[in-house]
Amino acid sequence: MDLGLNFLIQVSPATQAGGRSLTSLVSLLLAAATLSAAVFLVRRLQRERAERLEELEALRQIQEAIAGTPPDPAEIAETTYVMAARLLETDFFQLGVFDNGSYRTLIWIKDGDRQDNVSFPLAEDEQGIVGWVRRSGEPLIVTDFEAQRESLPATPSYTASDPPVAGLFVPVRAGERVIGEIIVQSRRRAAFSPHHLQLLRHVANAVGGALTAMGFERQLDDRRRQLGLLAALSRELIALQPLPERYARIASMISRLFDDSQVRLFECRDGAIDLRAAWPVLDPSSPAAAPTPTIEQVVRERARSIRQTPDENGGTRHTELAIPLEAEDRLLGVLELRIPDGRGMPYVHIEIASLLATQLGVAFSEMQAYSQQQEYTWITTVLLEVARHASQPGDVEAAIQAVLQLTTLLVGTTWAMVLLPDDSGGELRVGPMAGPRRQVQDRLGDLRLPAAAFEVGAGLTEGVPRGVILPAALADPLGAQEGTCVPLSDGTKLLGILLVDGRAYHELRLSLLGGIAHQLSLRIENTLLMEQAAVRRSLENELAVARSIQESFLPKAMPTYEGWEVGTVWRVARSVGGDFYDFIPLSPGPEGPRWGVVIADVADKGVPAALFMALCRTLLRSVAISRVDPGLTLKRMNDIIFADTQTDLFVSVFYAVWEPRRSHLTYANGGHNPPILFTRGMHPRSLAEHGMVLGVSKGQNYQSHTVTLPRDSALILYTDGLTEATARDGMLFGTHRLIKLVQDLDNWSADHLAHQIQNQVMQFVGEPDPPDDMTAVILRRTA
Repeated sequence: MDLGLNFLIQVSPATQAGGRSLTSLVSLLLAAATLSAAVFLVRRLQRERAERLEELEALRQIQEAIAGTPPDPAEIAETTYVMAARLLETDFFQLGVFDNGSYRTLIWIKDGDRQDNVSFPLAEDEQGIVGWVRRSGEPLIVTDFEAQRESLPATPSYTASDPPVAGLFVPVRAGERVIGEIIVQSRRRAAFSPHHLQLLRHVANAVGGALTAMGFERQLDDRRRQLGLLAALSRELIALQPLPERYARIASMISRLFDDSQVRLFECRDGAIDLRAAWPVLDPSSPAAAPTPTIEQVVRERARSIRQTPDENGGTRHTELAIPLEAEDRLLGVLELRIPDGRGMPYVHIEIASLLATQLGVAFSEMQAYSQQQEYTWITTVLLEVARHASQPGDVEAAIQAVLQLTTLLVGTTWAMVLLPDDSGGELRVGPMAGPRRQVQDRLGDLRLPAAAFEVGAGLTEGVPRGVILPAALADPLGAQEGTCVPLSDGTKLLGILLVDGRAYHELRLSLLGGIAHQLSLRIENTLLMEQAAVRRSLENELAVARSIQESFLPKAMPTYEGWEVGTVWRVARSVGGDFYDFIPLSPGPEGPRWGVVIADVADKGVPAALFMALCRTLLRSVAISRVDPGLTLKRMNDIIFADTQTDLFVSVFYAVWEPRRSHLTYANGGHNPPILFTRGMHPRSLAEHGMVLGVSKGQNYQSHTVTLPRDSALILYTDGLTEATARDGMLFGTHRLIKLVQDLDNWSADHLAHQIQNQVMQFVGEPDPPDDMTAVILRRTA
């Protein structure tokens, strides 16, 4: 342009002034156009900014409205629709949630009219756009369904005569999980833009947060309720009342814990699977009470089973969960839950059920252990009673008669008899008997039977119960074909045969028969001596049996662990006593093996103290095996003594859990003498913390304490028979002499300490037998 003007100016100098005016005019026009464009652009930007601010404000209001909606799905859906209609065309509006394999609408609007909510399954092979959004988690914008049909990621599944033309599909999320979907559709083509899609995504985020918060609140309510029921169940499981009396309550509480599910509780014992409780209550003899194949599978495989039972329409009739009840690698029972109406079982419910099964397993184990210990205690008591009857002075057949009467009651037989050698010694005659009617006894009075009829031989003289076929001469009058016989022997010759009816007895009953036969053998052997010697022997035998039983309660071997030594002292003032000690193997701790260490002293002597000692030891073992806190162990033991005994005796107990690898001793003291800890180069330390003796006051609490045993130390536990040992001049041995005795010794090995303590006390007393039971336990750490 400048070249053109220069040319004109050069060609026509007369027009030079007019050209300059034209250039100025063009420049003015260009500046005006630029200014107008700038003004237009600024105004458009201002308008767009205002629109964005309005949208942001609207989004803020929408999010606040949704967040402030009551925690109800219908309320949240209603608020979402009202707010979304302010931003978008909502000829069609839908908010739905995914429920397992189905899609369920919370609100459905068509042309301003509310439609009935629906729920339909999402088949794997045909899920439409709704299913695609759930699988992919991606939003979708459709400008024209018909034009884009072939290019859409999924085929629309509309069946209406006037389907929408355009639409937005946005997932509703809870974290990374798609829990629902918002669908907005219009009858107008290209009604929505990517900007609209972005707005609806913000709305969906607010809805997801509200639905998630609502779910959390409901979960918290459910957890509070479940925790309350679990606490109540725990209290029920540890109550002092026998567990069988609480089965129905426990089943009812489990049903409530899992939303009124059906509950069945089975116990496995001696190869049988027996229903112990059900809710709703079932008749144990009805077919519904029998274990199902699933229960039998759980018992075989010892693994939980979850399965869904289909109904006749192909749906789910109920979900069944069966969990084994185990403790210490023993299968004790099965807990079965049935969730009706096709409801699934959330993972958290499965975990709660597994935790509950663990508690039930411990409760079953404790119940069975307690029952077994009671049975052992009962057998011990029975054998003492049998020994008492068998050792009665006077007529031997009267004593045998008394024992046989006890046998029929205790073993559960209908009759019992003793066959004794006749005067010639070649045959057996029917001696004392209990159970048969007088007419039968009269028929058998003159009967003689060869010993060979009962397979008398080397095996029979060992005192082992054995089933036999009865000789016809016995079988016909008694009306029985089989029996169980036990030889009565002095170890060298046959003294007689104990014979009872039947031959299918439990192992414990057979042991009891063997014990009774042993007592009868002793009694018959004693009758071969003079009356005075027989009376003396019977008394000695009774006490020997009692002492043997009591000694059998003491540990056969001491615990062994590298860097530790264990020594013991146990002497009774009479043939039997009330002192005892024990080492109870416990389940390993996080850093190695653990033992329960106990020393106790019953406040009496002789047989009463020995019987009470047997009960206390049994109770402590059954309680300690499932507890690691010594204070709780003593509390439970004290409560059981009050619940199950009717005696004025009491017992002092020091009980500790010893962890040798950690060199830790966690202990509780129920009124016992405080142990003394000796460490080279240091003053002795007394573990003086203690509580009330057991059996005096109900509901006592006992505190647990922990002490670390340093290297080259010795902990001495003892009963008062040691420190209160009295010399002839009335002086007590005392704690000070015990301390000086240990400090003066160079050799602190456990066995040497035990030997020196016993010798020094007996020398101090100056008598062959101590005036009181004397017991000590030494734990020595060498490295």
